[in-house]
Amino acid sequence: MEESNNGKWSPPSGEFADTIRHLRETQFPHIKDAVYLDHAGATLYSKDQVVEHSNMLLSNLLGNPHSGNPSSMATTQAVENVRNIILRYFGTSASEHAVVFTQGATASLKLVAETFAEDESDVNKPSNEKDPPVFCYMDEAHTSVVGMRETMAHRGYRVASINLDSFKPHDSKIHDTSHTQRHINLLAMPAQCNFSGRKFPLSLVNRVRDGDVHISNQSDSPWTWKVVLDAASFVSTSPLNLHRVKADFVCLSFYKMFGFPTGIGALIVRRESAHLLSKIYYGGGTVSAYSGSEAFHIPKERVEDRLEDGTLPFLSILALKSGFDRLQSLRMENISNYTFQLAAYTYHKLKRLIHYNGKPVVTVFSPSTFSEISQQGSIINFIVTRADDSFVGYAEIEKLASVSNIHLRTGCFCNSGACHKNLGISTQDLKDHLAAGHRCGDDMDMIDGKPTGSVRISFGYMSTQEDADRFIAFMQKNFVEISPPDQKLKSLAAGEPANKPDTQLNDDKKQEISEKSSGGELHTQLSQNIHPVETNISLDYIAVFPIKSCGAFHVQSWEIISTGLLYDRNWLILNQYGACITQKQEPKLCLIHPRILLGKGILELSSPLTSSKISVPLHSKDAEGTTSICSARVCSDKVSAADCGDEVATWLGRILEQQCRLVRHLDSNNKRSSSLRPVTETGEGERKKNLQTQLAFSNESQILLTSTSSMNAVNKYSSEPEQDVNVDRFRGNFVLKGGLSFDEDTWTGLKIGNQVFDIVGACQRCQMVCVNQQTAERTAEPLVALSQFRRYQGKTFFGQHLRHNSERSGRPFRVSSWDTVEPLCKQQPK
Repeated sequence: MEESNNGKWSPPSGEFADTIRHLRETQFPHIKDAVYLDHAGATLYSKDQVVEHSNMLLSNLLGNPHSGNPSSMATTQAVENVRNIILRYFGTSASEHAVVFTQGATASLKLVAETFAEDESDVNKPSNEKDPPVFCYMDEAHTSVVGMRETMAHRGYRVASINLDSFKPHDSKIHDTSHTQRHINLLAMPAQCNFSGRKFPLSLVNRVRDGDVHISNQSDSPWTWKVVLDAASFVSTSPLNLHRVKADFVCLSFYKMFGFPTGIGALIVRRESAHLLSKIYYGGGTVSAYSGSEAFHIPKERVEDRLEDGTLPFLSILALKSGFDRLQSLRMENISNYTFQLAAYTYHKLKRLIHYNGKPVVTVFSPSTFSEISQQGSIINFIVTRADDSFVGYAEIEKLASVSNIHLRTGCFCNSGACHKNLGISTQDLKDHLAAGHRCGDDMDMIDGKPTGSVRISFGYMSTQEDADRFIAFMQKNFVEISPPDQKLKSLAAGEPANKPDTQLNDDKKQEISEKSSGGELHTQLSQNIHPVETNISLDYIAVFPIKSCGAFHVQSWEIISTGLLYDRNWLILNQYGACITQKQEPKLCLIHPRILLGKGILELSSPLTSSKISVPLHSKDAEGTTSICSARVCSDKVSAADCGDEVATWLGRILEQQCRLVRHLDSNNKRSSSLRPVTETGEGERKKNLQTQLAFSNESQILLTSTSSMNAVNKYSSEPEQDVNVDRFRGNFVLKGGLSFDEDTWTGLKIGNQVFDIVGACQRCQMVCVNQQTAERTAEPLVALSQFRRYQGKTFFGQHLRHNSERSGRPFRVSSWDTVEPLCKQQPK
């Protein structure tokens, strides 16, 4: 790759880049206006792949290959043809290698770990030798490689984690092939690090096998080494010739190469090493003969036949042909050069992002500077820092990227070794993180001010310069500080009135948001020195959300029941797979406007997207067995629900342009409860009692409280000051007006009329707040502003969760917009 005359690294250009732009327009309509940058996770399939496979299925009669009828024989022949296609693609043949189909690279690695042995008697028998064979794995390997160590250790192997510095030239005095006591050791190494895109020298494979290098601090005796190569990340954008790279076992996942089908991979076995894989279990199709009454069986001779238990997913295997046809037509060498140049272009653009004080915005984790394709793949892994050297958490970046329809990946990417090495996380740090509540896959992206993970973008052959440029523009807009933060941010963060002129704050009044994870309480330094409570606080409005994630129904006065406001989140919409649809996936939900007509006993639905209206009864006759009962999931809870019928499903389907069903909460069948507890509770009895707080289809609490004063404060620090965000984006049930911004952070509850509500925690916010509730359009705000000063340990907060305290409330349980509002605050400290 060359640098252009103006000092900027050039994007891909020329005939191949033109070909890709054409393919992007004609073969990938499903990308639409998205920027997809997670090809290392799963690349995308083309339209032709789907069409060709569909046509093949409709044109051929294919049966179970474990038979001799014509349809079975046709399947067997087609599967063998695919095996040969795979071998030719990787520069080898059936005489040199065998293709064993698996569920993916992980299953292939697991198969090697469970079956690798010097002979059949060694399988799964722990060794008691003083000098056992060795299993080594690279410290920057995928979790599925590292997971092999447990099986190998159980089987008596000495296990060691190594790195590139562990490989040393072999001492000829040690390299004595005449030694009679020869164990067989196993080295597991990635061809490419899926965390950083670092390419490992494939020459090591042959040198280790041939004894030209040894692994320091491991067996220096003249033992044989075999190599299992995890090529899943590498082959997605790089060519691999197995005639030259003589790995004994190579693991693949085909969806990483061409997107479709998923759930199918391969273990490519070098035939001269096939005898080292010995299974104990045997399934259908893997034996030549066995006795049903005695311990006698004869495995099939071909390694692929004896290792593939049961009926193969033959229809998925046949779909591989169109994927390989696509790669062959483009040539992997072209794909490799193109994606590398696109990644290098993006890398250098990222490195040029600087804050007003000259400090870099990103730190890229790569041992190279994207100058050599032999050292680096099409992956960029990085963290983001602010001008004051503080870190931006990966969860914040992912949420903002989602709002911009940019698809990237965050966390540790199933590669803790590389992640922890690059972030400087020790094993003790890892244990401390676990104690703090951090788990793999969560959004606790910062602990003690340091990141627990990073951001990864990756390119595929269908990626374009436009994808790279849109991503760079996103980074520039959201994370590059062009001037010092003004005093307004500090004032708003400290909870001053939204309309108060900017003033200088003392250091002891600057807010530090933190959270007590046991009860979800958000508190501040300011809340520990409570200011006098404002008395001009009142209800702006009351909102009921009958259908989860749909529009609000504003009321003047409303009843409170055991799950919160009557009929609030009492219905939800399921997609064709039975999953709950929310505005995260479908913003148009906010344009569905429900109205509860108590007098008529119906829920009426309307929308600006249609001139028609439709209604469903508030109570169906499920008790009489006339209503279809289905199951759904709300958060992690499985609930039963009553289907509301075909008519409303059709009406909703026309608006949302997908198959869906409206379902209603069943009071008698569901016992969901909130895990949040009041901020004043400390006793075990109180905690247990609160766990029984009932919920309908709401996520975490019965009622949500928001404030227009706090919303006005957020708008004052918006990146889009000309477009104020309405508080309705936060979908609060009780919306307050008056008082100080973020005054609610200091309360333990509030009294509305004669009804008492406990605050049970601050509300964590996601990218759904970026949906304009009037237009269904997505914007970057208010999430950008919130992330600046309403954030702690990867979570962004706005509003407070409430539960109704029926024991302290008067009857009837009802709130009205004209009721007085009285905050309940912490005691003034002495």
